[in-house]
Amino acid sequence: NKALYEALLTTHGTLAAVLAVVVALHVAGALKHHFIHKDDVLRRMLPLPSATSGTRR
Repeated sequence: NKALYEALLTTHGTLAAVLAVVVALHVAGALKHHFIHKDDVLRRMLPLPSATSGTRR
C-alpha cells in the first residue's frame, strides 16, 4: 500500500528529526551546566570513573 508507505516514511523522518533535536538539547543543557553553572552534572552523566562515583546527592 503506497499511501501507508508514504505516511510511515514521513512519520519515521519526523520522529528521527525530533529525536535529534531532543538529543542536541540534552547535550547543550549538560554543557551549559558544566561551563556556565560549573557544577558536576556532566561528570555524573558520563560513564567514566570519578572521585564521586558511588555517591549520590
